[in-house]
Amino acid sequence: MIALLTSGPARVIAQPGKGTLAPGADADLVLLDLDHAWTIDAHAFCSRSGNSPFHGWRVVGRARRTIVGGQTKFTQASA
Repeated sequence: MIALLTSGPARVIAQPGKGTLAPGADADLVLLDLDHAWTIDAHAFCSRSGNSPFHGWRVVGRARRTIVGGQTKFTQASA
């Protein structure tokens, strides 16, 4: 699954430095907490749109940190 979502697409679009964790790569990562259960609240989204077809759904799994170019761009506090 990881290869299908990372190195495979990077290879198809011929993007060097993408889809791998290696010296010289871009260091674009999403750190997931696959055990975190939560309820989607569209009003808490960081976008101008305040709606979602998933508003109110109970789900499991959440992005905790996003790193782009080696720099943290998003951090979700533990709850």
